[in-house]
Amino acid sequence: MNVRDYYRSTELCRIRQFMRYRLEDYWQDWELAIALAQLLSIEETEARHRLLEATFNRILAYQANNPDAPFRKPL
Repeated sequence: MNVRDYYRSTELCRIRQFMRYRLEDYWQDWELAIALAQLLSIEETEARHRLLEATFNRILAYQANNPDAPFRKPL
């Protein structure tokens, strides 16, 4: 296992343990991830990559804690 994968897996475990996160926060992060991805398509910066990775880590941690979480926003 490489160092980056190990760091990410331990970070996800820690986020899952201490998460105080609601479904509304999940949807805000989902929309933030879409907006950051759109910004990255225009201009790539290291800061945007780190923000997008942190946002995805929170999304993945929420989905791991709540396996019945929806993958799309209800209409």
